Amino acid sequence: MTWTLRAAGLADLSLIPDEGYAVLGYDLGFPEIRAVTDLNADGDGETDLTQYFGARVVTLEVRVTGTAVERQNRVMTLRRYMAPNLRVELLWDAGYGPVRMLGRADRFAAVVGEAMTRQVARVGWRVASGLIESQTVTQTVILPGAGAVTGRVYDLEFDRVYPAGSTPGQALINVGGTAPVWPLLRLYGPCTLPDVQIVTSGARWRFAAGGVLTLLAGDWVDIDTYARTVKLNSVTSILQYVAPSTLAWGGFSPGVCDVQFLVTSGGSETTRLEVFHRDSWY
Repeated sequence: MTWTLRAAGLADLSLIPDEGYAVLGYDLGFPEIRAVTDLNADGDGETDLTQYFGARVVTLEVRVTGTAVERQNRVMTLRRYMAPNLRVELLWDAGYGPVRMLGRADRFAAVVGEAMTRQVARVGWRVASGLIESQTVTQTVILPGAGAVTGRVYDLEFDRVYPAGSTPGQALINVGGTAPVWPLLRLYGPCTLPDVQIVTSGARWRFAAGGVLTLLAGDWVDIDTYARTVKLNSVTSILQYVAPSTLAWGGFSPGVCDVQFLVTSGGSETTRLEVFHRDSWY
């Protein structure tokens, strides 16, 4: 199993013998339990409303090899991935495929032993989401429903393969793993009064408040289900356009998830909803 560290501004560091590192062992930890309880005022026990996990700490035990100078240099290289402002991707291949965890520095120790001929580093990162995620981002494209799209006419002169979600207005997305997933939904114009729903979780964003929302060609809206933001061109909040009477936040659960995308008018061949998610595990 090969572990690789990746962080902004730094080169990828593979913890392999050819680079002077050997992972002797690792502990994936376990997500903290976010306990929510209230004492029973009229008797024994408590009311337990606990539902969610918190963060986890993953720890690697890494042997550093080479001469004394080489070992010291390699330890210093490893330290660069422990800056608290960095969010480090830990990449490896688990039994269910290439996965990652995203964390920040939590602990570091580099012990010199065996008559100064051996050095072992114990390093840990705190993973805020508590999740192990697929390295691969799954993208699903959904064309708008309600017959609002102006089609294209062309001769098919070669075989074509269309992405998942080519059925107008709906896609059934297979979500793997064991943990809930918070997808990013990216809606591209042109269109008027779009309506996006994750039917299986009851989530909905119907752009029918605060005036008429009309997206031009080249504009997009990001619906970030984890951060609970709705932004035009990834910058300006336009949450005020989402009808409060129908607004509901939610994501995916493992299994088949039903996503629907409707527009009132103004669609064209570029109008679409792109859904991005990573399968996740506890």
